[in-house]
Amino acid sequence: MKVFSGAAQIPQDVKGATIAMGAFDGLHLGHKSLMQRAKSEAANRPLGILLFEPPPKLFFAKDRDGTRLATERVTERLADNIGVELVFTVNFDDHLANMSAKDFIDNVIIGEIAPSHIVVGYDFRFGKGRSGDAAYLQEELAKHNISVSIQEPVLDAEGQRISSTRIREAIQQGNMKEANALLGHPWLIEGIVEHGQKLGRELGFPTANLKLYEQVAPRFGIYAVKVDIGDGIMRMAVANFGRTPTTGIRDALFEAHLLDWDGDLYNRNILIEVHEFLRPEEKFDSLEELVTQIGIDAQNAREYFLGTS
Repeated sequence: MKVFSGAAQIPQDVKGATIAMGAFDGLHLGHKSLMQRAKSEAANRPLGILLFEPPPKLFFAKDRDGTRLATERVTERLADNIGVELVFTVNFDDHLANMSAKDFIDNVIIGEIAPSHIVVGYDFRFGKGRSGDAAYLQEELAKHNISVSIQEPVLDAEGQRISSTRIREAIQQGNMKEANALLGHPWLIEGIVEHGQKLGRELGFPTANLKLYEQVAPRFGIYAVKVDIGDGIMRMAVANFGRTPTTGIRDALFEAHLLDWDGDLYNRNILIEVHEFLRPEEKFDSLEELVTQIGIDAQNAREYFLGTS
């Protein structure tokens, strides 16, 4: 997969692709359906996606923490997994936010990316003040012999629209079964492993600690997860997200204990698949009780993965 950021990096030989365009936060089943349509409608063309970084909703947010399902790196990884060949990342800044819908079409779509076919969702909006919609995009690009298909909402088995908002709410409630079903893959987070209090190592359960920053904060509690430490291997782990009420309240961290691996992970960028919520965070009367429960949590996480493999 090739990733391009900015017009200067887009060579002529990748122009003429079929692209899906949107925010694609989390790359859920609705987004995947849109990309599958793009590929099926122009099977002889390379499949690309156009992303905005940061996503417009994040750009306009007063508080960016806890607002996105997937980072740019995670989105690119997920796109690669489903066969996307080209990623065009457009920097969403004040200049782009104030660009008219017509100028966006002329300068970005035609002038920079020059696709042959585009697929967008029915609710796609663009341009200053969200003035452009899918129908306007279709009408304007037809004048340049670029076809546009408009995808209707993708519904789940109960007839409800699949959306990033629904998934975000499910994660915040600890409902990983629903969140992952709507995503079509385990929720994936990333971060740099930071130094913590090292209490986990003292208790016999060393952890890789990371802050989620802009990524959605899940429900406080214990999770069955898998961790890629940078070698492409997903290893079983148990994780806590919370403020450690037993050992002293502090800012929320995501702390993962790898079940069958030990080593130094500090300053590494790791990826974590969040599979299942095991129990809420709780306060124990002693460190001994905490250690006992961590051992139970680790075994429960192991049994979860062995039972689903």
